[in-house]
Amino acid sequence: LRKKDHTPLRVGAAALGTGMGNTLIMERVLYLGGAVVEPKGIIKHIVAKINISKINKLDKPTIHVADPTKTTPEQLKPQFKDVVLKAVKAVNSSLTESDFDYFIESKGEDWPINITNDKTVEVQIEGKNNASGQTNPIDVKIKNS
Repeated sequence: LRKKDHTPLRVGAAALGTGMGNTLIMERVLYLGGAVVEPKGIIKHIVAKINISKINKLDKPTIHVADPTKTTPEQLKPQFKDVVLKAVKAVNSSLTESDFDYFIESKGEDWPINITNDKTVEVQIEGKNNASGQTNPIDVKIKNS
């Protein structure tokens, strides 16, 4: 961005977002480190998100519930955290627990389910923060141990 006399425009950080118009913002922000100004003057930092949608396999989690005949998704979810985190970190080791959420669905039956014997559930992982994308449902065989 340049003023009419073609000298570069400098603007202090305080001017950002104070309604001074789109024209003042660009150069200073770029100098401050990688943000772009959208046509409407919205400042947006450029961070390439890591797509996790290709994850299609999870290790078998160790599952233990008090009553395996009445297992709920709330009981299972925390026990999947380690295997989901491992799969996400395999895509990119910089990703952490705060970069995804995941959901567990029973296959072909309503909750609660009986996991006394092998039972397959579906896990779906969704990126957030530094990760993006959503996996297809991943089948995981579980059993109370």
